[in-house]
Amino acid sequence: MKRFFYTGGFLALIAGLALQQTRVVGQTPAAPNTLAGDPHGAMLNTYCVGCHNTRLKTGGVAFDAIDIKHPAANAEIWEKALRKLRGRLMPPPGSPQPPQADIDAFATWMEGTLDANSGPVTAGRVPIQRLNRTEYVASVKALLGVDVNEKDILQQYIQV
Repeated sequence: MKRFFYTGGFLALIAGLALQQTRVVGQTPAAPNTLAGDPHGAMLNTYCVGCHNTRLKTGGVAFDAIDIKHPAANAEIWEKALRKLRGRLMPPPGSPQPPQADIDAFATWMEGTLDANSGPVTAGRVPIQRLNRTEYVASVKALLGVDVNEKDILQQYIQV
């Protein structure tokens, strides 16, 4: 009977250790964005990759699959992450929190990197738009403070 309890306890201990090892390995996978001696990559791996990895993909983000050396390739993801980090929404309450100095350093570095590599401006061409009579009168009134009668001013341009 004692042998049964000892064997069962031993098996439970081994199962608990194996489960703990699986959790630790699952939370901190080897990531390509780990930079040797880089405090930004270390902070990301310590506080973010545990949940935001390719296995869990919490929030649809996997930081271990994103190259931290070239953040401009995934600027939308980094901008969203910076908003959450600056607002103290991530890491979520109850999880280990980085010191405020580390958050500020990471956010400043990432914002500077994104701004430096923003790429070409993709704004479209805006054509010149003609004003109709009502808009013209309102513009003259707003700019010069003069009331004009649209029929008197624009009479020569009106086609009957």
